[in-house]
This record gives sequence, structure tokens and C-alpha cells, in this order.
Amino acid sequence: MRKSTGALSGHWEFPGGKQEPGETLRDCLVREIKEELSLSIVTGEYVGVSHYQTASVNIALHGFLVHEWTGVMQLTEHDALKWLPAQSLLALPWSPADVPLVTSVVDKYS
Repeated sequence: MRKSTGALSGHWEFPGGKQEPGETLRDCLVREIKEELSLSIVTGEYVGVSHYQTASVNIALHGFLVHEWTGVMQLTEHDALKWLPAQSLLALPWSPADVPLVTSVVDKYS
């Protein structure tokens, strides 16, 4: 999904967000996809983790495959969405925190 506002406006990122206390990583993704895309999902294989740090933030971005979803997709926080084969992912300008995870997806699935 492409960010529409903020410092990384125009950059692409995987959907997701901050894990809440007591929430598993999978539960976090299910909740975030519901909030960001209005979809209910079933998570699949764990893809890996991307670590990214700046002077003010430390991010651990965990990736999962999604095999099933239901609902009508609605973008709530982004201005565009693309479905791409793994080998095409690196053609997009990704948010820096997502780059290692994108590389892992390309390496594993293309």
C-alpha cells in the first residue's frame, strides 16, 4: 500500500501496525488488516522480520503470508494498493523499514 501522508508519503509499505499488549503477532495483523482494509484474513506462513532503527524509533516488522480473505477492500490510511508477483516488488519505492522484508519475500517466493 502507498502512504498518502507524512514523511514517507509516496512510499510503499506492507499493511500492519503496532502490536497491542496481550496480542499475538498474528492477531495484530488480523486486527490491522481489518482496520486498514476492512478485510477479514487467515494468516499463513511466517515470512520473517525486518529490523529498522532511527534516532527516535526502533521497528521490528514481522511478515506473514495471507492465503484467504473476505470482505470488500477499502483503503482507510493509504492512497493506492497493488497486487504484484514477488519478482516485481523491488520496482517500487519502499519505506526503509520494509526493504529487508521485501527482499526476503523476493528471495523466498520468486
